Amino acid sequence: MTRPHEPPMPNDELDSFDIELDGAEESPSSIEISYDEREVTAVHDAFVDAREVARRAAVRSRPKIERLPLVGEDRETRIRRAELLRALSENARGGHRARLLLSTAELFETVGDPRAVRMLDNALAESPADPVALRARRRLASRAGRIQEAIADLRAELELPLGPIDRAFALALLAERLEAAGEPVGAVDAAREAHEAVPDSPATALLWVNTAARAGNAPETVRALVAAIQSVRSPSLRGLLALELAHRAELAEKAD
Repeated sequence: MTRPHEPPMPNDELDSFDIELDGAEESPSSIEISYDEREVTAVHDAFVDAREVARRAAVRSRPKIERLPLVGEDRETRIRRAELLRALSENARGGHRARLLLSTAELFETVGDPRAVRMLDNALAESPADPVALRARRRLASRAGRIQEAIADLRAELELPLGPIDRAFALALLAERLEAAGEPVGAVDAAREAHEAVPDSPATALLWVNTAARAGNAPETVRALVAAIQSVRSPSLRGLLALELAHRAELAEKAD
């Protein structure tokens, strides 16, 4: 009878073995066994094939591991994580609740869920002086093309006690947003204040130069060029700025 997990062995394969027992009773070492090597190889291969078939069947029969509901980066999973964070925020207060709502908003934003704006508003209502929440809402407004909202959030951030670098960065962004909104005068003022916050920064000086030049404000451009020459370290760049300053000064004399 064939065993359940072993391949059947054909009868003719047994016939290929020839066992000679002559003289075995007198001397066991005189037993002779002859076999056909090809037949043995066939039996071995059949056993290996059967074992592989059994292994694959066992793998297919294993129950599938259930997918974890909060693991993954697809839209549905991100929304589930966001809703969990929102639920957790209900039991928090102050800055802790604001950060939970901020994380909720960021997850909603990644999938284009409109609830992101409401979560950011709730975060700021909980902690109005949170610069991280203000910056997140400003970024969201800028990406959506709501320039005036971004400008309002930048102005609100500038009311906070910021360090020189953070203040200069916010002012530089404000200058860019005001220029995009068609407010060149305000853009020049913001660019100047950005350089005043970090007077050794070539980046803010050049921002001031470019903003004033685009606004057509010649006197402001000259002042910005002087500040840029004082702040840059590269001799070649300083030379180019000096040439531009001389050119601007010449144009200003002709205009007078």
